[in-house]
Amino acid sequence: MLLEDGSKFILGWTVVTKKNQVTIYLSDEVRDRVKAIAEQERRSFSFVVEELLIKGLEALETQDQGRK
Repeated sequence: MLLEDGSKFILGWTVVTKKNQVTIYLSDEVRDRVKAIAEQERRSFSFVVEELLIKGLEALETQDQGRK
């Protein structure tokens, strides 16, 4: 996209990372809670699951470091 002065404006970029497909089984309650978060934040279900897993792992690592 060009601006009025002829300079280029980059709207965004895409970062592609290798991801592995896994199957997880969730209770209806957990699935519904994740789905509600995804809808509220306008994100995909998979994105929210990944974010929650990352936050959980980081919390565990912080907990483990506090015990040492």
